[in-house]
Amino acid sequence: MSGVDLPTVKKLIGHSDIETAMIYSHLVDEHVDKAVEKLVF
Repeated sequence: MSGVDLPTVKKLIGHSDIETAMIYSHLVDEHVDKAVEKLVF
């Protein structure tokens, strides 16, 4: 949520695959809403 892409986070935390990293990445509704706004507007 700080603007770092998930593949980079995966590498930094040492997970072997993106699915495992995704388990530990939690998005809050506000963050999702802002992402949608960027795509729509």
